[in-house]
Amino acid sequence: MTDAVPERVRQAFADHEAFEESTESKGGKAGFLVTTTSFDATVRIEASEDGNGLNDSEDPSGSALRYRVLCRVPTLSAAVEGPVETVVEEGWFDTFSLRLEDAAMAVPGTTEIAGPEAHAEGGTILVEAGFEAGSAGRATDVAKALVDYVEGTYVEGVIPGYEYRPPVSDLLASARQGGSDENGDDSATSADGSMPM
Repeated sequence: MTDAVPERVRQAFADHEAFEESTESKGGKAGFLVTTTSFDATVRIEASEDGNGLNDSEDPSGSALRYRVLCRVPTLSAAVEGPVETVVEEGWFDTFSLRLEDAAMAVPGTTEIAGPEAHAEGGTILVEAGFEAGSAGRATDVAKALVDYVEGTYVEGVIPGYEYRPPVSDLLASARQGGSDENGDDSATSADGSMPM
């Protein structure tokens, strides 16, 4: 069965500058791409645990839907030029995972967040979080806040001394430019473009 996105939800995501409706079906679940991040991020929309929400395009009550936020980021070794020692890679991943646990603090309001959980496979880390929301407008805000938090946490955790590849190098350049605009110089970053721990 292919689940249809309720019109109120589809319109809320379509009107938001951070999202673009996905043309691909993932296991019969509707989804939206997040266009404001350099990483691969998607929001999938599913029926809530009680089965309500999907295919209810005319429902005025705002039945809760479940939203899954999926963000794929590179591992440290995949993000840099040259080798990375195993102990450094593992320590970096553990720290990144721990920092993600504070994601709920970045979400507006009191929405309960499941996760985020990070799983490494090859050179990619899949970060997954979930939440339920009755208001479609609130769902867009929460989803974007989660993606922004993942991206920001990743950038804050880069290790100085490595040469980073895109898209991480681009994110670091943007962060450096932002720091220069605010402070009048770029002393907040290392010579290689990385941010201090």
